[in-house]
Amino acid sequence: MVLVADDDVFQRMVARISLVEAGFDVVEAADGAEAVAVVERDRPDLVVLDVLMPGMDGFQACAAMRATTSGAMVQILIATAQEDTRAIEQAFDAGATDFIAKPIPGRLLGYRARYLYRSGRNLADLETHRARLTRAEEIARLGSWELDPETRTLRCSSQATRLLGHGENDTVTWQQLLDRIHVEDRDRVAWTLESAIRDRHDFELEARLVLPSEPDRVAVLRGEFDGARQRLLGVIQDITERHQIEARIHHLAHHDPLTNLPNRTLFRDRLENALARAQRDGSRVAVMILDADKFKDINDTLGHGVGDQFLQTMAQRLQESVRGSDTIARLGGDEFAIIQVGLNQPENSEVLSNRLLKVFRTPFSVAGHEIRSGVSIGVALYPDHGSIPDELLARADVALYRVKGEGRGQFRHFDPSMDDDLRARRELEADMRRGLDEGWFELHYQPQVDVASRRVVGAEALIRLRHPDKGLIAPNHFIPLAEETGLIQPIGEWVLRTACRDAAAWARAGHALRISLNLSANQIHDRRVVELVRASLAESGLAPNRLELEITESVLMRDPAMARQVLEQLRRLGVSLAMDDFGTGYSSLSYLQLFPFDRLKIDRSFVHQLGSSDHSASIVRAIVALGKSLGMAITAEGVEHAHQVDILERERCDEIQGFYFGRPVPDAEFRGGLAVPVAAATEMIAALA
Repeated sequence: MVLVADDDVFQRMVARISLVEAGFDVVEAADGAEAVAVVERDRPDLVVLDVLMPGMDGFQACAAMRATTSGAMVQILIATAQEDTRAIEQAFDAGATDFIAKPIPGRLLGYRARYLYRSGRNLADLETHRARLTRAEEIARLGSWELDPETRTLRCSSQATRLLGHGENDTVTWQQLLDRIHVEDRDRVAWTLESAIRDRHDFELEARLVLPSEPDRVAVLRGEFDGARQRLLGVIQDITERHQIEARIHHLAHHDPLTNLPNRTLFRDRLENALARAQRDGSRVAVMILDADKFKDINDTLGHGVGDQFLQTMAQRLQESVRGSDTIARLGGDEFAIIQVGLNQPENSEVLSNRLLKVFRTPFSVAGHEIRSGVSIGVALYPDHGSIPDELLARADVALYRVKGEGRGQFRHFDPSMDDDLRARRELEADMRRGLDEGWFELHYQPQVDVASRRVVGAEALIRLRHPDKGLIAPNHFIPLAEETGLIQPIGEWVLRTACRDAAAWARAGHALRISLNLSANQIHDRRVVELVRASLAESGLAPNRLELEITESVLMRDPAMARQVLEQLRRLGVSLAMDDFGTGYSSLSYLQLFPFDRLKIDRSFVHQLGSSDHSASIVRAIVALGKSLGMAITAEGVEHAHQVDILERERCDEIQGFYFGRPVPDAEFRGGLAVPVAAATEMIAALA
């Protein structure tokens, strides 16, 4: 049985269909508290748990399930649209078995559920066997023996005789018993038995048995001295299977099931040991964190099955590239870590880093596909950059973050200046959170002008962050971080509601303009955006045909099928859709066939060169012709000069946007420009710059 916990009825329905097709019975819960109650009542084998739910969220619900008897062993798959590392770690800290990013392709959920179900059953079986063996030790005496201290005569039951590798009817002597004990354990066993005879006390110990033509076994010997009969009485039990199960459980708890590499827990243990040895002998230790540069693209285009095989191949290459004394671990996703020990100079870590970069430039052959994916590496050194595991891991991660920001496919050692960057990043994140609470965000509006009439027909809403001490912060400084941290969702919601409200106010004042705004990748791949748009229109009173949503091609590439469904639902609300930055992607023409766009926005890079580049003029001409042949309106961005306006007018472009007509300005200033007669509007708005 699978429990699907999600406050979104549609998401539950989609998950139910996928899971039923995969052969599971499904129960549902609409929030975290209900999910915990279902786990306690119905004991499902697997829980698919959404993070964002009212009341008790997914992380809290996961922790609550783990605290119950019914939920201690259940497999919990947390589904979240938050893809940053912190959210993933929070899921595992709460007790999740695994995580999966939303939206979840239907078949993938079925496959993942079957995999987790099998894993859960295996772990449950292992735990059951262990419990049975533990109970058997208390009840069943698998073999008994009796020793006469005076004559050293040993009498064994038939079970004990067989356990020691003799025939059922053979006589086993005291010396033969000791001969069956592994040489490394023999003195300890002999001393324990002699002590029990001499001091007349009970005993229990484990020892390895060496049997003819059989693998070594592990046995437990228990005994007590019978004073009445002056005999040492004991039992011997084969606990080899229990040891194997315990070893397997220990291995599962400390190794990644996909690659069989150490996991984060074992990596930290080994790092602590490596640091202790380095402190004693005065050597250095390098901690490296690395990930694949194109892993997300591999998963998106070739599927998660190929992605898993790629990770296994990646792990194999890493193992072949390091020394036996070094440790490789998979920390999660496509993130791996290496402990390089015995270093005398930092150059040793540079040599390994360069070797890894070279190794990963060779294409991978996975499931019939040739995959090219380099790696990015962040390095921290002991004692130069830290003395404890958490400090070194954090600083290696900071170095990796710097590499990603510089274009990937490189390695960087940690530098103290990177801490400043990290602090600035955390400070900016705090500013955004505080800005949402205290109203620091504001929208600026840039006019969109009809080419033929030179009238303002619309405006694009552009977000700014006005910090009380730092002043106005442009979106290119905070939007990328907002997307990484998940703050783009509440920020995007604020933008949509505010823009609709302002545009509705313009219409009530007699200026029925179109308002345009961008949708982020997170928003377009979240089905809740449709309801958000509907609610924003209803709350503001803005006519749907006055709202235009702009989407860039890169946003569509993540999951085209999902994006198309969302865009079609938005289109049915009556809003219009525009492809922003057209011409800068790799497959724009195919997207024009797939998606219901009403407008193309020519990227400013082409407009900027109009008049100086025949190539750019040809591209603009082709885009205009293409758009008109498909019944789409055309808007040119980045217009700054009169000659650009003339060329665009000659090429029959519909609308123009850029500094030539006005820079983005706050709502009050923009309204001031609209308050004058239409004929003078563009001149006044331009003057506001």
